[in-house]
Amino acid sequence: RPDILNLIQAINATREAPNAPTIIALDLPSGLDCDTGRPAQPTVHADLTVTFAAPKIGFSQPAAWPYLGKFQVADIGIPPELLDQIRNL
Repeated sequence: RPDILNLIQAINATREAPNAPTIIALDLPSGLDCDTGRPAQPTVHADLTVTFAAPKIGFSQPAAWPYLGKFQVADIGIPPELLDQIRNL
């Protein structure tokens, strides 16, 4: 969609500005596929990605790395044993 394209391009353009703001993605950068790690055209280049509960599968793919920046996992109260059960499916 043109409006999303324009928004992502504007966000990414701020990286080049003097005193550029820190770009923080919540859950995953817009445009990044969480399962494959493949970026769409365009995809937000985050400085920091705060994802919830566990890293997304696609975060392990080299194609995703330029878009994630540093990433942190935020605890949202999901019991660790439930996460383990899901990982073992």
